[in-house]
Amino acid sequence: MRLVSLAVGLAVIVVLMQTVQSDMMREKLARLFGDTPPATPAVTLTEAGEPAIAAPLPGVDAELLESVEDNTPFRDSETEAWFHLIEVARDTPADELAAASRGAIVYSQLLSQPSVYRGQVISITGRVHRIEQLTPAANDLGIDHYYRLIVQSDRDVTRPFQLYCLELPAGWSVEGEIPNHGEMRVEALFFKNWPHTTGVADELSLSPTFVSRTIAPIVVVAPVEVEKPTWPAWQLLAVAMVIAALAVAWISTNRSAPDRSRYREDSADVVAGLESLADTAPVADSKASDEVQADELQADGEDSQR
Repeated sequence: MRLVSLAVGLAVIVVLMQTVQSDMMREKLARLFGDTPPATPAVTLTEAGEPAIAAPLPGVDAELLESVEDNTPFRDSETEAWFHLIEVARDTPADELAAASRGAIVYSQLLSQPSVYRGQVISITGRVHRIEQLTPAANDLGIDHYYRLIVQSDRDVTRPFQLYCLELPAGWSVEGEIPNHGEMRVEALFFKNWPHTTGVADELSLSPTFVSRTIAPIVVVAPVEVEKPTWPAWQLLAVAMVIAALAVAWISTNRSAPDRSRYREDSADVVAGLESLADTAPVADSKASDEVQADELQADGEDSQR
């Protein structure tokens, strides 16, 4: 029985050691004992306990933006508001844009409340799928071209945004492959929801439209392949046998010896009891036994004389 238990223990140890070496188990252990993820920044609240709204950028003319109409193509009446927002995006430092950002806003919010977010800074993280260079209408800003980027946002992977920017990052161009799989981040100003056909049975869809000076590429670092140490089966078995032998030795050396003092005390009590019994034997019984033996001897003598 002990041999069977030892064999089962060895098998369990080998299985556990092989399990720990698996990629899935290493990932689970890394999550369990890894670094704690950074805490989410606290949301600034107003005195009424409601989330504070980011202050609008200085220089944004809210009245001028009232001429913008959503769910329509670009209209001539929106030209002044369009270049006004481009000018604000061009002349505002990046740190001020980041400070005024409303954060990452999802597609449904922009569609349901475009007037609330118009002229506001929105943070967008996603992937650029296409870059086009366009010629703008005549303007007083000296802008003779800009770029239209089709962006797949991380928050709405099925709903593309379109972003108009004045400059492309170094290494980016209209032609050729987009670097870093097009991964980028930008603080852009929301202008309007622009309608377009999707190409599927001329279905009409809406794309939130933004403007910015440029975008910030996100460099995707390829994971480094690290050779994972693997142990041959015989080494695992040898280690398991050593562990089992140590366990058996420890159990053998630490097994409690029986308390023999208790048995010695019991034996002494038995001897004392026997001696006491012998001392207290009735004398009459001893005499009666002697008389019986004498009668038996006398009877034997008479029989022999006969």
